Amino acid sequence: MSHGSGRSSAPREEHVPVRAHIEEGVIRIVADGVYGSQEFLQVVHASLEQEGRADPPLILCDVSRSASLESRTTGDLRRAARFYAEHLPPGRMAVVAGDDLAYGLMRMLGAFSEAEGAELRVFRDVRSAEEWLR
Repeated sequence: MSHGSGRSSAPREEHVPVRAHIEEGVIRIVADGVYGSQEFLQVVHASLEQEGRADPPLILCDVSRSASLESRTTGDLRRAARFYAEHLPPGRMAVVAGDDLAYGLMRMLGAFSEAEGAELRVFRDVRSAEEWLR
């Protein structure tokens, strides 16, 4: 009779849908799964306080695995654009979107952000976003 399943008894890591870290001066924010608009904006704001970021900040947001974008309204996007313009020092934000719907919504966010004075561009892949940030 075997008593072990061969699996670790370590606790499972909790899934965090929005997380940020700094890599080579770039604030990298990854959002996947389901999360609220406010949760995303809180992570962006907190990431600006982290040590080691470029000045002015360079932000790469990867929302290519987000399951929350389809529920965002035009009002949500306008509020996010206003937040970026008010809270981000001058800098660049690159957004990586997955499917066509997400890409279109993030392009709309980019237009709203530009109208608010923030520089935000949307890309289909991380490599292109990284190249633009540099």
